Amino acid sequence: MISGGSLRFSTAWSIPEGVVSADSICYSFGVGENIGFEEALHAASGCRWELFDPTPVAVAYIAAVPRDWYRFHAVGIGTADGPLQFFWWPRKRRGRDRCGWTAHPPYAGFEPAGILECRTLATIMRALEHPRIDMVKLDVEWIEEAVLPQALALDPLPKVVMVDHDT
Repeated sequence: MISGGSLRFSTAWSIPEGVVSADSICYSFGVGENIGFEEALHAASGCRWELFDPTPVAVAYIAAVPRDWYRFHAVGIGTADGPLQFFWWPRKRRGRDRCGWTAHPPYAGFEPAGILECRTLATIMRALEHPRIDMVKLDVEWIEEAVLPQALALDPLPKVVMVDHDT
């Protein structure tokens, strides 16, 4: 939907119109079980996505929804390259019992869920041979503040940096 010069895809995500095109390099970290925003932006602009999420929930979800407009990487973004302890917590969402995953448990009661692979943004970009990123979307459950500086240090800067900030 176009609203006031912006493409609005939900109440949570909108970007200025014309910023992303079919030539854009777009990264989304922490896709979980929802790539609705990425799919809508692809439909509106023709952009292709690199999707990242090391959690078993995301791996299973992506396997069930194959599309030709993205590549999926079962790796997370981290402050260093290598394995990282993830934690899970039970939560209700849309009336269903679910669990969330995080590499940084902010509260007591989070349970260890496994060691998962993470890479810095620079390492990921080198591996994919991308000299720039036009758009970065971070939905990484309580580690946004730790990894956001990596996106803001890129030269050139991405045209769009989107962050779902958890508190």
